[in-house]
Amino acid sequence: METLQLTKFQARQAIYTWRFAQVDLQHKDLNYVERQAATYNEKYDNIKEENGVFLWTRTSEGNTYTLTIDISDHTQLDVYDSVTINGQKFKVSDLLKFLNDLTDVEQKNILENMLLEDIEKYASQRTGIPIKFKKKIYQDNQGMWNMKLYTDNLVEHAGICKAMLKEITANTWGDVGYYIDKETGEQKLSKIILHFSYEHIDGGTNGHEFGRVRFNEKTSNFEGYNYETEKYEVI
Repeated sequence: METLQLTKFQARQAIYTWRFAQVDLQHKDLNYVERQAATYNEKYDNIKEENGVFLWTRTSEGNTYTLTIDISDHTQLDVYDSVTINGQKFKVSDLLKFLNDLTDVEQKNILENMLLEDIEKYASQRTGIPIKFKKKIYQDNQGMWNMKLYTDNLVEHAGICKAMLKEITANTWGDVGYYIDKETGEQKLSKIILHFSYEHIDGGTNGHEFGRVRFNEKTSNFEGYNYETEKYEVI
């Protein structure tokens, strides 16, 4: 498979198109395909006939994804195991290999074994006190593995604010896990937003962001956000 011109965005869109076509054609018959092809509208329809061959086609972000419809079984239509992207055919299995996404188990293992020293160093620099994180690995409501970082109560470091605070902890805001970048199609680790959560002695709660960390896939290093230069820098 030629992959030099292929991007992960295209590969991911192609796989999405292939899966969508399978669902769209499930339990459809040849008459349905012929009717759709006869009234094909490029803006609204997916099925068209070209040189006597029925195609399921989709255009997205300037790319055209096409699948040949297998009409050998008129009662149960399927599409082949390949997708044509801008005129070049790729096997779905090769597209999946090209993406090389981390499996759920691999994501969980990486989060469980992730070293926190750089994140703790950055957090300590930002707060002026030693920060030591604890880690919680969990699944969200979609079954994705995520990580939560948090500290013990830091109220002893609150200075004059100790008089009004019952508890203050440093933690991560939101889920920390892997996601797909919508622009590039790359699988990435989400940014780590560091956050103070605090509870007042009268029961009120609040919070405040104090840092951001991202993982640089090219250098395999964590980088901390500099709020003065508005840039991420090596920790």
